[in-house]
Amino acid sequence: MKSAPMFLLLYILLSCTSCTKTHNAARPSSLPMLTTTPVNAISNDTAISGGSIYSDGGLSIIERGIVWDTDSLPTIALSTKTLNGIDTGTFQSHLTGLNCFTKYYLRAYATNAVGTAYGNQITFTTSTSIGWEHLNI
Repeated sequence: MKSAPMFLLLYILLSCTSCTKTHNAARPSSLPMLTTTPVNAISNDTAISGGSIYSDGGLSIIERGIVWDTDSLPTIALSTKTLNGIDTGTFQSHLTGLNCFTKYYLRAYATNAVGTAYGNQITFTTSTSIGWEHLNI
């Protein structure tokens, strides 16, 4: 009878050591994370901004840039956007074709296989146009 408890103890010890967790799940993918760079060099029809992508969400960036509109929270469905490569890190965008003395809403964006994420929204107003065509002489 003394061998029965010893056998049971040995069985429990061996069972527990073979139960180590071997689950090595891959990190779940997510949207990229980014910020929008402040706008500078604002003229009557151009401006410069950009973004900084500090996480790709575990997947490759397939598109990044700036999107802008005269309405709040612009999205990539608009044609008013730039395409600035496929990397993480910082990038700069030149916005062109803007209207003078107009308030714009702007956000950086980055897209991976999960979807598109946006940076913080920034507003700016283009300068007024002062040219000969506006003078009434």
